Amino acid sequence: MNSDLKRLNVAASTDRGKRRSRNEDSIVVGQWYSSATDFIFQAPTIPLNKPIILAVADGIGGHKAGDIASQLVTQRLSRTTWTASYRQELNDALATLQQQLQQLGNDRPALKGMGTTIAGGIVHGSSLYHFNVGDSRVYLISGREVAQLSTDDCLPNSHVITQALGGSNPKQKDLNLHAGEVPCRWGDTMLICSDGLSNLVRDDELPDLCRKSVQEAGSSLMSLALERGGHDNISVVVARFG
Repeated sequence: MNSDLKRLNVAASTDRGKRRSRNEDSIVVGQWYSSATDFIFQAPTIPLNKPIILAVADGIGGHKAGDIASQLVTQRLSRTTWTASYRQELNDALATLQQQLQQLGNDRPALKGMGTTIAGGIVHGSSLYHFNVGDSRVYLISGREVAQLSTDDCLPNSHVITQALGGSNPKQKDLNLHAGEVPCRWGDTMLICSDGLSNLVRDDELPDLCRKSVQEAGSSLMSLALERGGHDNISVVVARFG
């Protein structure tokens, strides 16, 4: 690991795209979260002296209240005080959110079936603890190398997801959280995105798009997805280690 890493440069944005009437995505960066509206966040420097969370939640398309589900998740994660026990703290937070979302759906018919993906990372020093449920993605880009750290929860050759926070599957009581930890180096870039981006921008295009400043990279990624149709909500978080 590189013990000299001191900070993150972060740019984040979410857009409803060209075909959706509302934005069901939500983003969290540390204490800040988006309220499922078009949103742009930039932080020139975030110190890495304590754990910080960055994540994207994509309300399940076609289901009721996906925007409410994604906001509840990012709001809760933004209000969590992360310590050296962040792995267990994340597991506890997501387990509680799973119960809350399913209970809300049971108690309020208008919210039945509400659910959301979640993908992100908790960064502390030079360590990245990545996690996901659903098909939102986490990438680590180092030079020309692109590694997808997340695991897609979806049927083969399909955009139908098989697991989410909340959702309408009564058999899904417990989450199968995909998680792992990797070291990061100076200049590495983490990209977190919803499928509104990953369905339209290829993995092999990411190194060139992300070699710019995080602000330019985020803008280029968003613009390219919109140019290629923007048929879904699009969320992008670009973070560079320094």
